[in-house]
Amino acid sequence: MVAHPQFNPGAYAYDIMLLKLNMRLTFNEVVRPICLPRWVLGNSASIQLPEQEATALGWGILTYHSPQRSCYLQEVKLSIIPRSQCLMKSRYTPDQLPSTLFCAGVPQGGKDSCQVSAVL
Repeated sequence: MVAHPQFNPGAYAYDIMLLKLNMRLTFNEVVRPICLPRWVLGNSASIQLPEQEATALGWGILTYHSPQRSCYLQEVKLSIIPRSQCLMKSRYTPDQLPSTLFCAGVPQGGKDSCQVSAVL
C-alpha cells in the first residue's frame, strides 16, 4: 500500500491510498478502474462542483460515539455543497477547510461517510 506523502491521520486532507498488486487484474463487472475527475478551479482556486452528486465509500466508524469500524464497505450518496454554505453551517474555518477539499452532505443531515445508507 502506498499512502499519499502528505497524509496525516489527524486531518482530513490527502486521505487516499494506492494499492500495488503483485499480479495483473482482469477487469469485469465488479473489478474495474475508477475515473478521477479533473477539478474545475474557480477564481478562488477552490473546487467548484455545487449540486453534483458524490459517492463516499469506506470502512469508517459506524456511529459518532463508537470506535467500532465497519467490517463491510459502506456507500452513501451525497450532494456537493458550495464552500461558502459549508463554512456557514459547519464548525470549520477557512483555514481548516483548504481549497483542495470540498463539502458534501444532505440537507436533512444524518448521512455521511460513517452513518451510511447502503452496505456494498
